[in-house]
Amino acid sequence: MHPRALPSAWDRRNYQAFAILQEALLITLILISSCSVVFRGGVGGIITDKTSSSGIEDVRVWAYLDESARDTDYTNHGSNPLEIENSSMVKGSARTDTNGEFTISAIIWDSSNPLFGKTADYKKVFFLFYHELYGLKKNQSSIRIYSDATNSGSVNESFDTIKERSTISFRIEDVANNNPLGESVEAKITIYSALDEVIEERTEEINGTGSIEVTKDKEATIKVSVSLKKELSNWSQCDEQGAPVTTPLPTTTITSTNPSPIRLFMKSSKLTLPSISGSIRLSGTGTPTANHLGTSADDNQALLLCEIDVNDKLILLTQPSARRVTAQRGTGANNETVFHGEFNGLGANIEFVDITYTGTYATKRVAIVVDADNDGAPEVEEKFFEVAVRSNEQGSWNVGVISNPDTIE
Repeated sequence: MHPRALPSAWDRRNYQAFAILQEALLITLILISSCSVVFRGGVGGIITDKTSSSGIEDVRVWAYLDESARDTDYTNHGSNPLEIENSSMVKGSARTDTNGEFTISAIIWDSSNPLFGKTADYKKVFFLFYHELYGLKKNQSSIRIYSDATNSGSVNESFDTIKERSTISFRIEDVANNNPLGESVEAKITIYSALDEVIEERTEEINGTGSIEVTKDKEATIKVSVSLKKELSNWSQCDEQGAPVTTPLPTTTITSTNPSPIRLFMKSSKLTLPSISGSIRLSGTGTPTANHLGTSADDNQALLLCEIDVNDKLILLTQPSARRVTAQRGTGANNETVFHGEFNGLGANIEFVDITYTGTYATKRVAIVVDADNDGAPEVEEKFFEVAVRSNEQGSWNVGVISNPDTIE
């Protein structure tokens, strides 16, 4: 036998190179076979009201690729569904349009074993839906989506409402005249359940009239209280009789979606006298004589307006409208009636403050003084007529004929 020839150095090098190449190819094949492929697909559909079959606008839609992840978010965020928007388990989201339709165009997933090789795959998608009137809902069955396609009409869900919106209107009135208050007022509105539990609090600026929209359980009863405040003003909240309201109770009950307006009242401690007019009679009662009402002695009399304080003292008001002069109206020609001692515009726009009155208006005691010596001040022995002026008199107030004057002592 001939001894076997040993491989040359060149052969040994080739053999080693071939072994290395084989090992590299094997590693490459293993890596390729274990790599995952990324796919994307879309999905869409429509959400409708079960009763009307109309599309529901502004439903939030969240898509999941894992049913247990969807169920976890459903359980964890049932009390505050809007938190789901920040969930890391959500793979796509959308909102329905005015027709109740939505589209999620890009749901991305990866797969190491695609159904159709490395070119295509499908995935099951699970959903959560939320609307404040319908609550948080899960879809009944999963939806299959395919890569590089949008399954636009695959989702079709219908829900019943569990809540309803109620529009609550407010009218803030000046208790003195029941006109809408022409100033902006801060209103703290508290919504209660039928058991007087606080559901919601909010603050609104209301100028005379306003409204808010609240969401309540369907056909449920809610109660409302409103606390009114106007900073740096003379206005304060009261009831319809003018009694102060410091802590409003939830007395207004709401059962329908469009209840009657809630009337609220405020009163001012800064009040204005009306423009006072009338006729004076310095003597007698003003019984007509022929075609004359009063006498010429009632004419050209200077009148002063004074406040009567709690001690029955006369305090002269110094505003321009606190001084007037009486006059005759008519000439008597052709049996025309002559009116003597007439005046008007007395006290117009004079303001005063009263924080003690408890009704819907304040009553101001004033004295109309006949300034006999025309010196612009009330003096002993001068005549005066006392009248009670109400702060809710609108614009002007005719006291008629005032007679039988008192004398300043």
